[in-house]
Amino acid sequence: MNADAPSTAMSVWGRRLSYVAFFILAYLAWKADVFWNYYQFKQVCDAQGGLKVYKTLERGVGWEQATFPSLQGAQQQSRLVGVGFVRLKRGRYDPLQALGDGALIDVRYLGGPTLPATSYEMKPADLSRDVVYQVSSRLVDPIPEQQRTNLIAVEIQDTKTKTIHAVYNQLQFRWRTIPIWHWFGPIGTEGCPLSERGKYRKDVLFNQTIFRD
Repeated sequence: MNADAPSTAMSVWGRRLSYVAFFILAYLAWKADVFWNYYQFKQVCDAQGGLKVYKTLERGVGWEQATFPSLQGAQQQSRLVGVGFVRLKRGRYDPLQALGDGALIDVRYLGGPTLPATSYEMKPADLSRDVVYQVSSRLVDPIPEQQRTNLIAVEIQDTKTKTIHAVYNQLQFRWRTIPIWHWFGPIGTEGCPLSERGKYRKDVLFNQTIFRD
């Protein structure tokens, strides 16, 4: 029997284990930025994610959309108990065609089912009533010093002072940026607050904490 056989076998296994250890260390070094970015993402999430109310809003006054205005969006905002009306620049296919494209209209929710047009009052804008609040959204992709995290911020601000009264921050972390490398770690995205359909509408447009008593 060859006395060198055990040592040879141990040498083979030793090389294999060293290869595995090298692969693991190389993987961890390659993914170090991901783990660090995820830690930073969680820190930003805890500090900034979700609804932040800096100053409560006056009830019964006018609102408007600053970003991507639409009749559907105006109707959605008008359903919030506390919004007096939503002012909108009329589009080509919106009601009140006799006013022409670009005319200002005021939208007010009358109650009932949310889809029928009969649930809303839409009439030429009453310019004696001012629009007090403006809703806008902005995308930051990526946020500074974090290549895997983006931010969608929905802000409600005073139209005169430009003071931001409330903001809803939705952050998103991308686990991987190269699709074919899915076996090297988690895939997809993680939201903060946790992503769910209608999160913005529930936390901002239907949250009464943003209004004064």
